[in-house]
Amino acid sequence: MPNTLDTEMYTALISAATKMDSDFEMVSTLLAIYDSMPQDDTSKNLMKDAADSISSDFERQKLLRKLQ
Repeated sequence: MPNTLDTEMYTALISAATKMDSDFEMVSTLLAIYDSMPQDDTSKNLMKDAADSISSDFERQKLLRKLQ
């Protein structure tokens, strides 16, 4: 069974990740967090909201593809 983060923890990690200066680092961190999150609509919606913080279209699409 994979390790999953509780709601409070993954929400805090996503919030911290969206404050990173590098889109590449932000997406890499968000993808790592996503793999440890429950795979539900709430998690996906948080990630989609985080994607709005990404300036690079390439990096944003990389994250959004993972959410499909």
